[in-house]
Amino acid sequence: MVPRRRGGRGGRTGRLGRPRPRRAAQRVVTLVRSGAANGRHRGEIARLLVHRSARGRGLGRRLLATVEAHAAATGLALLVLDTQTGSPAERLYRGAGWTAAGTIPDYAADPAGTLRATTLYYKRL
Repeated sequence: MVPRRRGGRGGRTGRLGRPRPRRAAQRVVTLVRSGAANGRHRGEIARLLVHRSARGRGLGRRLLATVEAHAAATGLALLVLDTQTGSPAERLYRGAGWTAAGTIPDYAADPAGTLRATTLYYKRL
């Protein structure tokens, strides 16, 4: 066991503990604002991931609602995203009021290298 230090002058606390193992992030979302002069009103959800071990608890729904609220509060009026066609994520987006705008075949390769279609979605805030 390793003594834990307090901030400041390096004093020690009276308790001992093991260093905590690093934990992988269970969820992440990336919002990218458009850099184009004619696109200042829109953003893209470039990534929304929930670790497999954390799925089925509503984290994706809450994460999506949080990023949507943040986007609206910072002046964005339109969000776009894409996801693999036929994936469980489509149910999440449709259930949150997103509209499918179209499908692009052979857009991205899956881990095995097979090309898969993607569906584009948008939502007005």
